[in-house]
Amino acid sequence: MADDSKYVRRVRGKLASRGRTSKADRMRQYNKHIENGTEVNEHDYCQNQQARPEEFTNASNMDIRHIGENVEVGSSKPWFQGRRVVELDVLARSMNCEKCNSWLRLSDIVDEVVYGMASYLYITCQNSVCRHISLVPTGKKSSKRGFDINYKVYLAMINAGMGPSHVNSFLTGCNIPPVDESTLRKKQKELAPIIINAAETSCKSAQIEELECSSSNELEGSFDAGWQKRGSAWSYNSQTGHSSLIGVNTGKVVEFDVRSKNCSVCSYYQGRNETTPQHECNANWTGTRKVSYGLENKSQFRIK
Repeated sequence: MADDSKYVRRVRGKLASRGRTSKADRMRQYNKHIENGTEVNEHDYCQNQQARPEEFTNASNMDIRHIGENVEVGSSKPWFQGRRVVELDVLARSMNCEKCNSWLRLSDIVDEVVYGMASYLYITCQNSVCRHISLVPTGKKSSKRGFDINYKVYLAMINAGMGPSHVNSFLTGCNIPPVDESTLRKKQKELAPIIINAAETSCKSAQIEELECSSSNELEGSFDAGWQKRGSAWSYNSQTGHSSLIGVNTGKVVEFDVRSKNCSVCSYYQGRNETTPQHECNANWTGTRKVSYGLENKSQFRIK
């Protein structure tokens, strides 16, 4: 018979250990505080500008389940609330008045305009003769007048395998103003061709390296494919799929392929019964109803 001595009582119908029982008790007390209107608001600690760090609520007493539900970002949000991503070198070089060249102070900020992860700070010059309001950027800008941090956020999102909603969930939890999805889509249009070109160049270099390591003139590799939608044993209906070939000797990707049955631009105009304008169509595959299976076979044939 099993030893139940380490279990204290049942939680949700199951025997629970002491640690889980204590956690359940804490959560029960926390929910009572919420019902009584005594919930601690983590994101309003900046409302008191005179508060000292030691006066802040201890982070160990905060529950992280709803840490981002009170974040508000918009024109009505005061500039001193929340956190920002700042390039210190750029900020330090810009902290002088545009008119009289006097030093500016962060305590004299009167407004803020947010551009994705970056922003412009409106700072009033304290020179009694000047009183000019200067625009101070919080980060570097590219040649196309876009902030570099927004490009970095998109690249980091792709590298981490996330989407816009995942990025904003992370930023909201950190109490950082989230990036609008349209901003990330714009960066995608600019950077996607560059990323694809870099991937193709990398594969060509890997092919040469793989052939140099091979004892024959043939390239040997391991092929695999996948799709973005979970399927069962009888239903593989994903609209997109991808495949890759990895060299045996180098362990590097020597070729890849991406297949898609739909194009969002085509679907949009077809749904409105309008003529589809000229664009770079993403639909590059047509086949059977079991799209995922067909995508895998087609990609394998293409890579060969």
